[in-house]
Amino acid sequence: MKSLTLFFSVLLLAFGCAHEEATSKKETKLLFEEYYFYDPASPSPGGFVPSYKLAYQYDQGKLIQVDAQDYNPLSHAYESSYLFEEYSYNNDGKLSEQVKFVGAVRWVYEYDYSSTQTKVTRYESINGSFNLSDWWTIERTPSSLAIKYYQGNNELYAEVEGELDAKGNVIRLSETPSLYVGKIYYTYDSSPNPYKFPELSGDYLNTEKYQSQNNVIEVTNDSNTKSTRSITYNTNGYPVSIVTSTTKRILTYQ
Repeated sequence: MKSLTLFFSVLLLAFGCAHEEATSKKETKLLFEEYYFYDPASPSPGGFVPSYKLAYQYDQGKLIQVDAQDYNPLSHAYESSYLFEEYSYNNDGKLSEQVKFVGAVRWVYEYDYSSTQTKVTRYESINGSFNLSDWWTIERTPSSLAIKYYQGNNELYAEVEGELDAKGNVIRLSETPSLYVGKIYYTYDSSPNPYKFPELSGDYLNTEKYQSQNNVIEVTNDSNTKSTRSITYNTNGYPVSIVTSTTKRILTYQ
């Protein structure tokens, strides 16, 4: 499959009309996500050409599977779908295992929880064999996120610290050893984040997605570089189009 980089995770019920409105918001789930990439030579509107499509599947309100389809530019259609990600949960409803499928390789993530932290262990699996890759611990407070990465014989090789705003959005990230651009800063809109899967809050790879309540509209850093996102919303306030200078995403909901 083409490069898939996913960089740098309405509860109240009332009665009558308020109950119906809250229930509707609660049941809003991301169904499809279409990815486009910018090609200056393309005659397509805006120069964006289709690349791949993701389909999200749920069971009892929790994400359990993501399927992918690659776009065929010759037939101008998406090809047959294949399994991209799988999610499993423990008896408490917390994420216990995530599997990412990359060709013949499976990346298996196992999640363990204590009262103060989440531990994620990553394995590389090829033809049924499992090889330990690395692991990390995540500690979260209402205002901070702390992640420590280990490999080999409990060797600490990187740390990430995040600052959260009152809504739980990750507004600043710093890493040790430091990133060449320094600290990273995120600015958000006030609309609901369709990637806010509470059951996936242990996924460190997507802090701005699974961790945050709202949608990122601008990213800056200590080197004074900036990237922005233009978002179009539906009548319920959810993003239906997210555009950067090089990518575009089209989102469809249940």
